[in-house]
Amino acid sequence: MEFPGIPNPFNGKLIVFEGIDGSGKTSQLEAVEKRLYNLNSEGTNRGSFTIKKFKEPQKKSFWGNRIYKELNKPHGLHESNPKLFQSWYAVDSVYQMPEIERFMECGCHIFMDRYRSSMVYGAKTKKDLSELMKMNQIILGKNFIWPDLILIFDISPETAIQRLTARGRAFDEHEKLVTLSRVRNNYLMFANTYANCQIINSEQEPEEVSKDVISAINTVL
Repeated sequence: MEFPGIPNPFNGKLIVFEGIDGSGKTSQLEAVEKRLYNLNSEGTNRGSFTIKKFKEPQKKSFWGNRIYKELNKPHGLHESNPKLFQSWYAVDSVYQMPEIERFMECGCHIFMDRYRSSMVYGAKTKKDLSELMKMNQIILGKNFIWPDLILIFDISPETAIQRLTARGRAFDEHEKLVTLSRVRNNYLMFANTYANCQIINSEQEPEEVSKDVISAINTVL
């Protein structure tokens, strides 16, 4: 497996929750964080630790705001030049990583709702994925900390669409069925190429998914 980023030099771990929209990654992040917090409070978990949650792209940052606006355009940069669009995500990450690193240096574990593994949205081939990885390496430089664990919540695009529809969610351009099918395949390709990835079957009942997530996280904490 390739290890394209910088090995995490900090005491705190970097754990990423990834997957296509509708995969349940965000709900699982919240549920697992709460469960681990309760175990900590009860003293039934190994040791004591603090978890901090972050999201990419940031909602209120300059680049994050531009990204979210662009996603609502039917024929925006995400369609005309997806690689350039992914560079916006990387730049947004540059501004967030120093804060994340400070927390990890203090021993806090980081739960990320997406990270640079989301670059798969901008790829159509394995060559594209390799080029996007190189672009991220250049843009992030010394801040390109490679996660200790990348959880990829795998689900069929059809199920994802059903979940999004049930929530009354308005679809952006990254959530169309054709796009979700392509991106799902890219995530599986990513997991087979790069280190520290684990596929989570997100078609299961939420409680079963949480058990798999906690089992995976316990291997790195």
